[in-house]
Amino acid sequence: LNNEFNFNNEIEKKFDSLSKDIEKDKLKFSLNSLRKKIPTIHSKELSHGDLTFDNIIFKNKKLYLIDPNPTKLSSVNFDVCKILQDIDCYWFIRFEKQNLDLKILCNELSNRIKKKIDIMNNKFILIFMLLRIIPYCKDAFSKEYLFKSINNLWMNDSN
Repeated sequence: LNNEFNFNNEIEKKFDSLSKDIEKDKLKFSLNSLRKKIPTIHSKELSHGDLTFDNIIFKNKKLYLIDPNPTKLSSVNFDVCKILQDIDCYWFIRFEKQNLDLKILCNELSNRIKKKIDIMNNKFILIFMLLRIIPYCKDAFSKEYLFKSINNLWMNDSN
């Protein structure tokens, strides 16, 4: 079964929206330069749409996914990269002062997962996922946190 799909149109529409909804002057790169680095061919299937730690519950030794968010970018590739906003960028602990233990655990988890799931090594998809949540941020700290994370990822992986 071949379920590969070209998400070019969906990605273009999201970039058009982002160019209107975010402060581009806070980025150390152009949206167009990022756009060129995002692969467009991915498997297409039903996906959660917002796979983050906030939407995962562990109870009675079972994992439950809550609050699905249907999206035009319906691919497991985008979902697994979305969870990196928590694992690599520590989004879920951005307000906590003491979080070294969680960061160490996240780094270990990231290293193990990236050895098994190659698409999770694509920092440009992660940057795209982070950009997509900026318009929904309600506080200045979270927006600045995202811009800093995005720019750090770009600077560390743009060569």
